[in-house]
Amino acid sequence: MKSLVLILLLASCSHAQEWAKTAPAFAFGQTPQAQQTDPLKVKGVYLGQTVQDYLFSSQGKARYAKFDIKDCSKASKKRNLDGPSDRVAGPSDREICEQFTRAAAGEKITVRLSYTIPEETTFEHGVVTDFSEIVLPDMSDPLASPWDKVMYDLGKKIGEPHDTTPLVTQNGFGATFTYRSACWTLGEVGHPSYVCAREDRWDGLKIVLVRLSSRSPADRQRELANKPSVID
Repeated sequence: MKSLVLILLLASCSHAQEWAKTAPAFAFGQTPQAQQTDPLKVKGVYLGQTVQDYLFSSQGKARYAKFDIKDCSKASKKRNLDGPSDRVAGPSDREICEQFTRAAAGEKITVRLSYTIPEETTFEHGVVTDFSEIVLPDMSDPLASPWDKVMYDLGKKIGEPHDTTPLVTQNGFGATFTYRSACWTLGEVGHPSYVCAREDRWDGLKIVLVRLSSRSPADRQRELANKPSVID
């Protein structure tokens, strides 16, 4: 009888060890869909991406190919203009080149290709730490919000969001506006990353701003709170 019990215990332990080898390791508070084996990419950009890979893979790669961040002296100094108004809408190739040179050297710096479009990439220690991209509505229905399509595409990749608290804003006249938003927590325990999407308006269009970040939304709010007020 004792021999039979011992055999059963050994079999049980062996089964448990085998399950531990094959069972998925999910981070605390995450759904199985949100456990990423590979970094989530948005338009070729991902957190932890090196400057060189970013220059080669991101949407602006055709522009970046015009200059060499090891020698920005040959990059154009001509500013990008915004249509017939000749309003300065973005930095020159020389300015962009110099910013990427600083990023590659490890400096914390945020690069924006346009002064009028709310998209930007932040680098620190030579890699991407934050990235934001706007999603425009389908031109077949330019007045519609792209929200449903963004949520569908993100849901296929990373599952359901952990937070869908709406964003409420107020203008100078006291009118309030409510925008849908959603956030996901990805990555491993101790090394989380965050994806947030929120509705907004830009240039009269309904857009969705998608942000990848190595900082949680709460950390971002605390960082803003610690900075001096820009309106006082």
